[in-house]
Parts: sequence; C-alpha cells; structure tokens
Amino acid sequence: MAYTSYPDRLKKTVEILQNYQDKIKAYYENITFKPYKIDIKNCLKKQEIEDTVRLLDLSFTTRQGGQNKTALAEYPNSQKRMKIKSIFNNLYNTNKNPKEKYYSSLRILMGINGIGQKIATMFLKFLVRYGDDSKHKKELEKELFIPLDIHVLRLMFTEIDKKRPNRLSLYKNKINQASLGYSFPKTKAIGDTKLFKIQKMIQDDFKELGIDESPIILDELWYIGTIYCRYKELEIGCKICPLEKICNKGK
Repeated sequence: MAYTSYPDRLKKTVEILQNYQDKIKAYYENITFKPYKIDIKNCLKKQEIEDTVRLLDLSFTTRQGGQNKTALAEYPNSQKRMKIKSIFNNLYNTNKNPKEKYYSSLRILMGINGIGQKIATMFLKFLVRYGDDSKHKKELEKELFIPLDIHVLRLMFTEIDKKRPNRLSLYKNKINQASLGYSFPKTKAIGDTKLFKIQKMIQDDFKELGIDESPIILDELWYIGTIYCRYKELEIGCKICPLEKICNKGK
C-alpha cells in the first residue's frame, strides 16, 4: 500500500478529533447556527427552505462571522431557493448512489458565480452532517469534500507557502491554495480537477487505513486552528491544544 499521508499521525489526529465532536458540535450550534436563527434539523430532514437559505447565507461568511459581500450580492434569495430545492431533489433521489447525489449537488452550487469550493463544501457539510439523521446519512457523509480553508490546509499539508509553515504534517503534499480552482471548469469533469484529486486521495487513505469515520472529520482542524493556533505567540493555545503532542508547532 502506498500512502500519501503519514498514517500514524493521521490516525492519531482522527482519534483525537473524534473525542472532541461534542465540543465542536456545541461550538457550531452556539456560535454559528443560533445567531443565524437556524434550526439545523429543519434543513435536510424537513426540507425547510427558509432555514436552509439562512444556512447558505451562513456559508457565505467566514466561519468567524466575516461576510463575503460580493458573493451575497451576486446570489439573490430567489436563486438561492431554486438551487436549494434542486439540492433537496438530488439528495433524496433514490435513483442515484451517494456519490452521484453529492457530485450533482456540488455542481449546482459551484456553477453559481460567487461560490467556490469552500462555500459549497461547507454548506453541504452542515446540511448532511448536522441536518440529517436518516439511515443514508453515513453513506453520504463518506462522500463529503473537506472545505479547504487556510486553517485546514496549514494543519494538513507539509507546505502551503513559506509564510505559513506546517504544523501537523498529515500529508506530504505541497499545496498552492490558488491552484484548487474557484469553480469546476465547464470543460472538465469533477474527477479531472485538482480539488477532486486531493479529496479522493484523502478518502482512499481513510479506506486503506481502515478508519471507520468520514474524512469530513478533518474539517474540524479548522476548529483547532482558530481556537488554539492563533494564540501560539502567547504559548497559551499550544499548552491546552488537544493536538499539542503530535504538532510541529510550525517549526
């Protein structure tokens, strides 16, 4: 087996993140869903349009509250509702397998001006991981792409750029964030994009290593990055971070 990851570090990180799921779920509920008046269980389970529109608006922000005003301005509410209905139809289409459901939904979102990989994948993560409790949830979770923002990239890969040294080194790759692409090129299939190849690499590693968890759990590295890493200069964050023992601390 030829892993692209450092298997021991990857498995240990997943194990630690699993132990933090209740805390992370509570963080999202109190810091993101409640302020936007989103009943997350209404979104996919009940297909409630207004809650899901607010969830998409939430995805237009940084996860700390800053808004992508350009994207919001270019994506009116009428268009949001139409696309959300299409996504509901996709995810509940019994003629499609989980991969087809997810890719179709991703294409709908990333085909809209102003929506890139981070917004699309974060919205679908919230919708499926926190807004669904059906028997098909686990299968669909396995297909979720990780929203690759700067916190996640910096913790996962060996190098993004010289200004952002790695910390965890879960993967040997050097990643140029800009090369991920803003949207799926119309001339390419999803499987031909760099974004897909990175996500597929991670999904394959989870399968080969026998990790019984969706790769989407690595998105919780965002929580680690924003809660603990930003206090590195004061050495406060590192001392209390759950990943402290396996972290390179940027060196």
